[in-house]
Amino acid sequence: MPYEVFLALRYLRAPYGRRTARLLGRVAAGGIALGVCALTIALALANGFRDEVQAKILQGTAHITLTRIDGRPLADWRAIVARLERMAGVKGAYATAYVGALIDGPAATSYTILRALDVESERAIAELKPSIGEGSLQPLVENGGGHRVPIVIGAGVAERIGARVGDEVSLIVARGGASEVE
Repeated sequence: MPYEVFLALRYLRAPYGRRTARLLGRVAAGGIALGVCALTIALALANGFRDEVQAKILQGTAHITLTRIDGRPLADWRAIVARLERMAGVKGAYATAYVGALIDGPAATSYTILRALDVESERAIAELKPSIGEGSLQPLVENGGGHRVPIVIGAGVAERIGARVGDEVSLIVARGGASEVE
């Protein structure tokens, strides 16, 4: 019998005269068991939180982003998207552009990142649909141009600027460099 097991059994099955040693041994074993249980629960919660955060980040961000070294727009992005979609292992590819902007809503103004999507890309629209809480994507597809353009605003930004579905907001976007989309 290993020494550790012998020692543990000695204090857990102490004779009648050693009640205190027996009680302390059982309390110590219970404390260790409770600590291991608490650690297991804490690790499970941390892993669940990490997985949830990772899923949220990957849901709103491309796994791989292709850009030019000089930051200028890609000239023939439709051909590049078509070529990427034909590659083995690629689940989806679509064009997008990111640019910083100020958004002015009914209650406040806030800095935000605009993410422009190709509304003709069925895959891009399909990936956006599950994250829509209120409203519809239909006006995005039906818009024929002009200065009033329907946009999708994230819940956090909408709360900061006090915007709701159907409200008009103003966008101030910097021109030049990588912010131009062909």
